[in-house]
Order: sequence, then structure tokens, then C-alpha cells
Amino acid sequence: MSDKDLTDHINKTFKASFTKSQIKYRAERLLQLSYGKPDLDAYKFVNLAEKEASEKGGFFSMEVNSENIFQRSLYISDIMLTYSKHFLDVVIIDSTYK
Repeated sequence: MSDKDLTDHINKTFKASFTKSQIKYRAERLLQLSYGKPDLDAYKFVNLAEKEASEKGGFFSMEVNSENIFQRSLYISDIMLTYSKHFLDVVIIDSTYK
């Protein structure tokens, strides 16, 4: 469905005259209220992964850009490291945001 068709459908359904930017703002706001801000999720993940790696073994590394914005990270638990020493198979999980 095109942006125009979606905007027309929403306006018809709710008997309103929202613009595309108003709908986008409200949808993004609803996501933030429901799930939190993406940068807060990254911050929480980094703290949890660093703590887990330091307290229980394992490996954690992250990269930020020149503006100190989170770019990527790698977390490997202690048990995953142990398994990697005994088995030749490799499993890669790519969990990307957006």
C-alpha cells in the first residue's frame, strides 16, 4: 500500500484529516511508549552483557563511531566459548535493529 493510500485509509477510518508526517510521528511515539527508545535498549544491553561477561566469564566487545554512537557488539557467553573449543560447527546469529 502506498503512503497516500495508507494516509487516505487512516483518515477515512477515523474520519480525520491527518497528514503523512502526523501519522508517522504518532506511530513512532507509540513504538517508543510501548517498547522504549532504541538507544536505551542498546545501553541496557551493553550494561547487561558487560556485567555477564565480567562476572561469569565469556567475551564482550562493542564498537562506537567517532560521535560515540553504538555501532555493533559481540557477546559470547562462557558456555558458548566452551562449546566452540570442542565442536567445529559454527552458528552465527545476526540480530540487527532496523
